[in-house]
Amino acid sequence: MIVQCPQCSTKYKINESRLKPGVKLKCTRCEHIFAPSLPEDDGIKLDEPEIDGLGDVAPENEKETGKEREFETEEKEPKDIEIEISPQKKKKSKKRSRFFVVFILLVFLLIGLGGGIYYFFPQLINYIPGLNTIKQTQESLEQKQVVNEERVKNISLENVRQYFVTNEKIGQLFVIEGQAVNRFNQPKELIKLRASLYDKQGNVVQSKEFYCGNVVSLFRLQVLSLEELESALNAKVGILTNNTYIKPGGSTPFMVVFKDPPKSVEEFGLEVIDVKDPPKK
Repeated sequence: MIVQCPQCSTKYKINESRLKPGVKLKCTRCEHIFAPSLPEDDGIKLDEPEIDGLGDVAPENEKETGKEREFETEEKEPKDIEIEISPQKKKKSKKRSRFFVVFILLVFLLIGLGGGIYYFFPQLINYIPGLNTIKQTQESLEQKQVVNEERVKNISLENVRQYFVTNEKIGQLFVIEGQAVNRFNQPKELIKLRASLYDKQGNVVQSKEFYCGNVVSLFRLQVLSLEELESALNAKVGILTNNTYIKPGGSTPFMVVFKDPPKSVEEFGLEVIDVKDPPKK
């Protein structure tokens, strides 16, 4: 028989034969004492029983019959009484766990399906929106790289040299200078370079991007502050004067300065990263 605590609604499963008229139960969860509803009522009303401190009470005239002892045994034997705490929450947790398992299976299924299509049927990728976008992005980046290499391939860096200069305000400077020569058959301008310093493992330690057109004298390298030096090497006047409308075979100077380069630096590299066509007249 199932009985329910009226205080906390906890349910118990109790052997019907042990529920005698006048017996009271004590909820093991909230300790509320209550009289269970019996399946059959013969209409006989018994005197109000006394409550035993252990939680199970029988009528006074039946104390000697062993009924109280009998229900105490009921409480001590968990096999005869089963407590169901919040059964609705258990059902929800089961539903959530099932949903989670189904979700994980679907994810792995989609990943496996996508990998299989990519490996065995690459031509189908064009018809799948998500994979198609990824493929288009990758192809676009590759095309831009190829186009950029084609656009700068005939800019030659010549007469390149590097040296150290001690500046009285900054400290030691590592200087790279040279000329960018236009080997195209048409004029070019706004040549942009990237200078990088590498350690023994080939890792980039420092890197700078800059436009050609500006250089400073050795004296200025020795006396200018870092802000003044950077301003001189990035002056727009020099760029517009020396790095615009460079005819075929023409050149523009460049200079880049690194302050206090790390001792781990073993070599440097220069590369052309951009060049423009002059506006048509």
